[in-house]
Amino acid sequence: MPPRKKMPRASREPASFDACMDAGVDQEERGERFSFGAKAQRHYGQALEWYEQAAAYEPTSVDARYNAARIYYTLGTQFLAPFDAREALVQACHLYIQALELAPIAADGIPSAARLDVLSNGGYALYALAELVDEFGCVDGQAACQTLAAPVVDAATLSMEMPVPLYVAAAHWFEQVALGQRMVLEAALMPTSAPQEAPQHVPPSESGGEEQSEFSSSLVAPASLIETWNDQIKCGLDLLPHAPDTSTLQGWVASLQSLISLAQSYVRALPEGLGDSQSPPRAWDRQVALLQQACIEVELAQVQRAVDWDVWPTVHEWEALEDAVLGHAQHALQTPPPAQSLTSVRFGTDAEARVEQVEAAVEDLCTLGNHAHALARLRIDCLISRTRASMYGELSSISLTRAHNALVHVLDVAQANQVKLLDNARIYARRALADDGLMWVHQVSMCPASEDTLVYGRALTHADPDGGWESLQRDLTLLVGC
Repeated sequence: MPPRKKMPRASREPASFDACMDAGVDQEERGERFSFGAKAQRHYGQALEWYEQAAAYEPTSVDARYNAARIYYTLGTQFLAPFDAREALVQACHLYIQALELAPIAADGIPSAARLDVLSNGGYALYALAELVDEFGCVDGQAACQTLAAPVVDAATLSMEMPVPLYVAAAHWFEQVALGQRMVLEAALMPTSAPQEAPQHVPPSESGGEEQSEFSSSLVAPASLIETWNDQIKCGLDLLPHAPDTSTLQGWVASLQSLISLAQSYVRALPEGLGDSQSPPRAWDRQVALLQQACIEVELAQVQRAVDWDVWPTVHEWEALEDAVLGHAQHALQTPPPAQSLTSVRFGTDAEARVEQVEAAVEDLCTLGNHAHALARLRIDCLISRTRASMYGELSSISLTRAHNALVHVLDVAQANQVKLLDNARIYARRALADDGLMWVHQVSMCPASEDTLVYGRALTHADPDGGWESLQRDLTLLVGC
């Protein structure tokens, strides 16, 4: 008797909220196993479809929108090209905003773990979108980005060019995360700071102690609070290169310095060892070290932006910043590497911890190397530009001396070359002004009727020089053309 053929089993599509959520989690886990490539992207796309279908079954579900937003974020940061990535990140931000609106707010004001998760991941999505726009622009996505930033930024900030509103919006979300984390920590981890309150806060929930167990996760720990402040500082640092004027730059720098002081005060206020003991292994020391580096990064970013406007720091400011970078570098170089043991590596004993320590040390050294390189480049540009300006000034003086009327009357050579010498003097003086950052003296606001309109017209359209050789060549071309 021949074997009976197997009849194909009819596939059962998930037909409920729970079934769609389970199917989405299953596809997401498959995508994580592949990590990258077309197969991983396909599984993530299927997971997104199930999460969106789950949201259709229960429109008030926070989890469905939160999971769908995470998938959009993963696709936008790991798989898609810039244009499609921007659209995915915009969708992720919209879903995080919707999830935040649905997330419950406790009567006592202390946020739930779910609300902190939404705020934290929403901040990362806004920051990723800001970085993408910063690098590739958003000519056709300006309105969508403004819609995302509008609820949390003022009108003046919203009117600025992208990605400034997005960075400000991301910083606001991180600020809300930090406020919530600190409230939870003060209520749960530091009962001695408020003797009149209960020693431990248990947020209201139907599942009794389930919500409290969520607060023991890494999202709410002293190290995670410092990490959130570091993320907020990072948003501010990325803002500085976009400062439109000196007053805006000073305001942003003052806000960053105030935030750093707040974080440092929190670190100093904690009892010794509490931050480390209540945080994941090695997380506390790492975040505190990054907070210390932020002080240098703010000062360096401020100097770099100010130099764009030919506002150079004083010698004392140069030396203080260079000494700070050198001090951190010496401390990093003097820190011994983690002990190596072939037996430990073979059996995996603390191997991951040593890898993390080495990676952190390498990251710190690379960051300090970038700071030193930036300072050296700025100082070299400053010194070379001023030295060139001095040389051009001397050459201009020599040309003027050789073209003086007293020499013209007694030397035939001077008389024959007087016009050329005067032209050379003007060219050298113009180059000296360019290197000294004084090129604005050639920018005129009105063309006198009695003068050559060609010269003044070209002066009006002449771009501000940057002091390099290219700008000097451009200046010379302009003068010759006039």
